[in-house]
Amino acid sequence: MTAEDKPDSADNEEAGDAHAPEPTRSRLESNVKSRSTWMRLVYMLIIGICYFITRLVFFPVVVLQFLWVLITGETNKHLHSLSQWLASYTYQAMMYLAYNSDDRPFPFDSPVATTAPADT
Repeated sequence: MTAEDKPDSADNEEAGDAHAPEPTRSRLESNVKSRSTWMRLVYMLIIGICYFITRLVFFPVVVLQFLWVLITGETNKHLHSLSQWLASYTYQAMMYLAYNSDDRPFPFDSPVATTAPADT
């Protein structure tokens, strides 16, 4: 039998793979029907909206802090605390949205951890 007469191994794999997609299809169906997957999507949408809002608030806080330092020569501790909270929340939201963490950020599971502003 020559190489041309032998059945192509790709054809054999395709015939053998006819049964292989079943476990994959079953896994896909269970993932699609999983309540936790869809709840994660709901949380991701809400946290994504909160993330977008914090990004909108963060820039004006930065500008106000700069103007405060320009005028007074020192940072405003309230703006410092707010910017620390916004930065921490942004980090936690990104970690959850990117599937790097299962801990949902405020207001769901975990409070936003912030450190006290350093006295300068």
